[in-house]
Amino acid sequence: MALNTPLNEPGRWDFYISYALQDPCAAAFATKLQCTLANLGKTVWLHEVMPRRCEDAMQEGVRNSGCMLVVVTDGSGVAGMAYTEHVVCLQELQWASKAGTAVQTVVGVENRFRMQDILREAPQEMRSMLETEWLDLNRGDSRYWEAGVRTLMARSRNPSMTITRMVDKQDFQGLVKALYSSNAFRKMLAAHNLGSLSLNSNNRQDTIMRLGALEPLVHLLTYGDASGRASAASALGLLAKDNRANQIAIARAGGVEPLVRVLRTGDHYDGRYLAARALGMLAEHNKENQVLIALAGAIIPLVDILRTGDCFNQNWAAHALGVLACEPHNRIFIARAGAVEPLVDALSCELKAGRSRAAMALGHLALNDRNSMLIARAGAVAPLVHLLCKRDRYMQGNSAFALGRLARNPTNRILITRAGALEPLVQLLRSSDVVTKGWVATALGLLAHEHDNRIVMARAGVVEPLTEVLRRKGDIEGKRYAAFALGKLAWNIDNQNMIARAGAVEPLVKLLHAGHTEATRCAMDALDKLTLNNEDNQNLVAQAGAAEPLMQISRTGCAQEKFQAALILSMLAEHNNGSRISNEPTGVVEPPQTEDVEGTDMEQGR
Repeated sequence: MALNTPLNEPGRWDFYISYALQDPCAAAFATKLQCTLANLGKTVWLHEVMPRRCEDAMQEGVRNSGCMLVVVTDGSGVAGMAYTEHVVCLQELQWASKAGTAVQTVVGVENRFRMQDILREAPQEMRSMLETEWLDLNRGDSRYWEAGVRTLMARSRNPSMTITRMVDKQDFQGLVKALYSSNAFRKMLAAHNLGSLSLNSNNRQDTIMRLGALEPLVHLLTYGDASGRASAASALGLLAKDNRANQIAIARAGGVEPLVRVLRTGDHYDGRYLAARALGMLAEHNKENQVLIALAGAIIPLVDILRTGDCFNQNWAAHALGVLACEPHNRIFIARAGAVEPLVDALSCELKAGRSRAAMALGHLALNDRNSMLIARAGAVAPLVHLLCKRDRYMQGNSAFALGRLARNPTNRILITRAGALEPLVQLLRSSDVVTKGWVATALGLLAHEHDNRIVMARAGVVEPLTEVLRRKGDIEGKRYAAFALGKLAWNIDNQNMIARAGAVEPLVKLLHAGHTEATRCAMDALDKLTLNNEDNQNLVAQAGAAEPLMQISRTGCAQEKFQAALILSMLAEHNNGSRISNEPTGVVEPPQTEDVEGTDMEQGR
């Protein structure tokens, strides 16, 4: 065979279709797409119809095609069947990247609003390649299918559109104008496309809002047909994502109540899930919307979705309930609505994101003492500990967050320890990211309330990684939590000495200068415990220069801070004969009055 002879004829193709070969649904979708394109006169490389299907033939197809169409499917929930789980699919994407072949992601209409969840399950390299503007096609609706293929053909003539999502202002204006169309199908497509364009772009979110999309989107959400309402819910949620101004504007425009109605009706297969996602995004870091959404009656239908929905619906219902549970009164209402047991069940959800968000929701609910006991009785501790061992930083972090909040209860601390949480928590402290380290340190600090746990944790080697966090440049939040945990561990005399030998005293003293109120309090508490009845540590603290910042705190801090600073200074002065510690009077400091609160700032999630 001559070197220039192609392995498959004609040797160059307009399109290469990449799909999960073992998934029958993906194969049927890809076959119909190939037939449609062939009828339009296009040449298509499809695995099923090629005479030669070896790796070299596949590479030739990718390299010599104008555009690779990536058919992303979720495998219908069957493990190992999703596109993102196939090594061959990743190889095809790598070949396309190396050859400079344009890539267009294509999804079935049933997955069009689930792409963020599907991609979250993908390896990082694959995810970055697929995060383009995807195109959805509906095999069950010939009109929708034809419109989608026409769009696909147009994009194939301008490959940059598939990679960079390049859209100018005129395109935005056209889509906003289409929202006023008398054609229901056109309005639905416009809402869907506006939502897709706004994803992960504050500039585009603001542009769409400035062009006047809000009013017609809320109108479509209120009065449109089932598909229109679903698309409007999706668009409003994506416009609200990480954008406080848009959250406020959507709520003021009356977007909350129709979203709750979509939650209740469920007359579209994606409507409830999209409404739940939108409500969660409206409520993120927005206390006013958290209250407004609860008052609009969202909690009961969200709990119902948790009980009866599939894994995608459960994922976003758990997310919404977790965000709403940031508001203290909502925690009570959510628990009374019966959310605890289905959230515990969701810890075993097939979708990783669903398990992670269920853990976060339980953590927020556990900030209420009664809820904390309910969650433990519902059997949450064992699956949360199990999630600590998963190789997913979101699941690990959120489960550590939940266990830390449950550990505020003495009985729960015993359950968590018996479930084997200490070892994976210590391992996470050594290897996890900054945010997770903070939650892990909080959990360990609360578990250290139990005398036996302090001994076990110290023997497991928790002191050195906590001290390393203290020494790290920057990361004031991580230092704050590390000081908190060391303060709890230091109630034990052996642990006091171990913490001192690990070199924690000097960074704790430096933390007194940090200018961060909570970090200073945690450092002072740790130094208080380290010096309690321990003359060697008192000498170390004095030598580290603690006197000056402590005297400053004793003059300018709040009542509790003044009292604790004065207490440490008195211990240092007593055992240093005043040589290092000034006896300058700081005033009589009375013990501070304590309040009975649900949880300190240290113990509450962010």
